[in-house]
Amino acid sequence: MEDDKDLYAAYFGSSADYYLDVLERFRNGHQFVFNPYALIMGLIWFLFRKLYREALMFFAISVSLGLMQTYLFRFPAIAAHQQSISFMATILLNLSYGVFGNYLYMRKAITEVEFAKSQSANKEEVLAYLSNKGGTTMHPVFILIILFLVYFLLVRHYVGAL
Repeated sequence: MEDDKDLYAAYFGSSADYYLDVLERFRNGHQFVFNPYALIMGLIWFLFRKLYREALMFFAISVSLGLMQTYLFRFPAIAAHQQSISFMATILLNLSYGVFGNYLYMRKAITEVEFAKSQSANKEEVLAYLSNKGGTTMHPVFILIILFLVYFLLVRHYVGAL
């Protein structure tokens, strides 16, 4: 990894020092290094780090949990514990962001670096590719906001129809 350090630094962008340390720990067997930013920011962190597929996966899990709760809360025995169940589901989902965030990011970084190296022998081209593919962006955060608005409108409509 030492000779690829600059490639990974290009991919990680402005937080390269932190993620290079996580990558080293990842490769030494510590695959689940907790990420407090992923915990706090949730799907926004995934989108910010260009983990689009992973954000979509967690979004689908979140929507599924919400729909499942909406259905289950129709039963009085379960509805009596609605607040506790919703709170625990939220806590567990958010903890999974922190637990799996770095793991998923390291897997993607390794894949992207290996792909870039296989596509070109020119180090400058590889660095440019990795800088473009990695790093951060704020644009998809707006997509997340729109998706959540649509979700809440659908749930509101669905609950109102029951």
